[in-house]
Amino acid sequence: MFHDGVTTRDEASELSGRGVGLAAVASTCKAAGGRIEVKSERGKGTNFRFLFPDHAVKIRAGASGTFQSMRPTAASRQAG
Repeated sequence: MFHDGVTTRDEASELSGRGVGLAAVASTCKAAGGRIEVKSERGKGTNFRFLFPDHAVKIRAGASGTFQSMRPTAASRQAG
């Protein structure tokens, strides 16, 4: 599913069906040093989990455009 050309659409629209979406996501994730975990359960759906090293995770803080690292708390590490 993370390769170019994979699509579930019969025809392309303005926004989907070209088979580049997940390939682009996977490429960007890998370039940032991350990885993707996929878990699917029949009748329940699919869960995508994106995992990045601490140095790769940034959030925009305020209107000044500065960035700061966002690290998971101990509680979120245990939950995830």
